[in-house]
Amino acid sequence: MKFKALIIALVASTSSAALASHPEYEGAGEVPQDESIHDRRARWIPINSMVHATATAHGRTQIRVPDARSNLRAIKVESGSGAVYVYTIRLRYADGHRETIAVNKWLYAGAPTMAFDLAPDHQLARISVETWTRSPSTFRVLGQRSRHIRPPVFEQPPLPPAPPAPVAFVAGRDLTFSNPSGALQLAIGADKGRFSKLRIESTSSTFIGHVHVTFASGARQMINIDKLMNRGDILDFDLDGTLEPIASLTVMQNHSGLAQGAGRFSVSLLGSR
Repeated sequence: MKFKALIIALVASTSSAALASHPEYEGAGEVPQDESIHDRRARWIPINSMVHATATAHGRTQIRVPDARSNLRAIKVESGSGAVYVYTIRLRYADGHRETIAVNKWLYAGAPTMAFDLAPDHQLARISVETWTRSPSTFRVLGQRSRHIRPPVFEQPPLPPAPPAPVAFVAGRDLTFSNPSGALQLAIGADKGRFSKLRIESTSSTFIGHVHVTFASGARQMINIDKLMNRGDILDFDLDGTLEPIASLTVMQNHSGLAQGAGRFSVSLLGSR
C-alpha cells in the first residue's frame, strides 16, 4: 500500500509540473497585448457577406446591421480579394447618433484587416463604407463584442491614382468620317460650360489624325493623335488651361484631308469646371 501511494504522489507531482510549464497556462488571466493574440481569442461575427467594391470614386456600400448583432464594441473590415482603398466609414446608431471614421488606407493581401472601436452604449444600425478600386475586389465587415480593439498597424502603399474625371458633355456618339473631306465638325457652344479634358472612344477600328479645338474667345488648340484606334480604345487629352468655353471641335482623320475608311467613334468632354 505504501508503494502504491508513492506512485500516485509521483504521478500527481509530475502532472502538475507539466501543466504549469505548458504555454497555454502561462500568464493566465492577463489581458493580451499582442493584436494577433487578441484576434484569436475574440469572437468576430460577420455582419454581411463579401460584397464587391465599386469602381467609382467614393462609391458607397450600405450595410444594415441585424438587431441581433447591433450591440457591438468594435468592427473589422476584412479583405476578400483584390485591393480596396477605403476613404471613410460612416456609422449610424439606433438612437440617431452618427459617427464618421476617416480611414484613407488600402485594404489588400498585405494589410487584410482594419479594426475600429465603436461609441460605447449605442446600438449600431447601419454602416456605410466609401471605397474605390481599380480591379474587381471584395470585402466584408465583422463585429465584435469585446470592449477594446487596437487596429493593427500596417505600412501603407502609395495613395491610389485620382479617379477618372466624369463625362460632363457628350459631343457626339457613333460618329464616322463619311464625307470625302475626312473632317468632322462638332458645334459645342459657350453655354455647355468649361472642360479640362477631351476624350475619344473608338467603337470600331478607325484612324484619327488630329483635333482642332476652337474656344469661344477665338483661341485654338491642335491635338495631334495620328493613331489607329481599335474597338474599345479610349484616349484622353488635356485641354489648354485657358478656362475658356469651347465653341467647336473639328476632328480630322488625317493631315491630307482625305477620308480613309468609315470607322466609328465618340467624342466627349470631361471635368466640367
